[in-house]
Amino acid sequence: MNKLSHLKIGTRLALSFALIVCLIAALAATAFWQLGRAQDETRELTGLQAERERLATEWRENIVLNSQRALAIVFSADKSLGAVFADDMKKVTTRTTEIQKRFGELEASPQARAITERLAQVRAQYLQQREVLLKSPPADAAALAQLAEQFKRTAVDYTAAATELARFEQARSAAVGEDVNAELASIRTRLVATSVACALLAGVLGWLLTRSIVRPLSEAQATAERIAAGDLSTDVRADTRDEVGRLLQAISGMQDALRRLVGEIRASVDGISTASSEVAAGNNDLSARTEQTSASLQQTASSVEQISSNMRQSSESANEADRLARSASDVAGQGGAAVLRVVTTMEAINDSSRRIGDIVGVID
Repeated sequence: MNKLSHLKIGTRLALSFALIVCLIAALAATAFWQLGRAQDETRELTGLQAERERLATEWRENIVLNSQRALAIVFSADKSLGAVFADDMKKVTTRTTEIQKRFGELEASPQARAITERLAQVRAQYLQQREVLLKSPPADAAALAQLAEQFKRTAVDYTAAATELARFEQARSAAVGEDVNAELASIRTRLVATSVACALLAGVLGWLLTRSIVRPLSEAQATAERIAAGDLSTDVRADTRDEVGRLLQAISGMQDALRRLVGEIRASVDGISTASSEVAAGNNDLSARTEQTSASLQQTASSVEQISSNMRQSSESANEADRLARSASDVAGQGGAAVLRVVTTMEAINDSSRRIGDIVGVID
């Protein structure tokens, strides 16, 4: 079965059909052989055996016919009767000789040969007595009657032997017919048995062939449906090297490729999930910063308003300071003049101090 599974489906189908053709040929050969045997027996029954039976019957009828003619010639008052029957009796005798010769050619049965040998012996005696009775009969009536009685007994024995041969051939024909019927019945039985055996063998072969093809195809179909449903967990095994095995190998390769693709997609999805988490966190941070910026902008707006107010106040203060500066400048001018006067006074004091020093030095 394993070796059968490794063959290609086309090869398996070709071998199966070849085996079925061989079975049909064997069945036909058996039928022809058995029918040939039956035909031989039928030919024996309808050909040679029919001829033997016909010849035996004709032999007996010739004996009865010629013996009656001879007795009629002997006991008839009409002396011309011998001349009337002479040619017919001669023809019948010649025909009987031909029958005897043909029988010797056809008959092979020991029992029939024994009967024909006894017939030949009685026939020789019969012909001798008939020759004497017809061609040189005794003049004495008593001797003639004795010879005629002896001829009758010989004719009876001759007829009995011919009857025995005819009955033997009839019984033999019946036996051959029964053998033919039995052989035909046996042929029918053997043909039926052979046909049943061939049918069973073809059925087993068909079952094995179907099982070797359908079961892997069912497994391939189930595998494809499982993969189509998204189940990639089960490994695909290809135990054969036929077309279905190669299909399973292709499905296995496809499943491995899908596994790699799913793994790559899963890794990409994980990366995208991480990036999404980071983007979400960044968005949250940005939102918080945006809120903070908004608050800062609000504070800045307030500060700008305060600065604007301060600037207005500063402008006013600057105007006031300018006025005060002008006043201070005037005061500074006045102070400068006063300083100049103080400087002059100080220089006078300094000169006075030097003279005082000189005076003190002089005093010292």
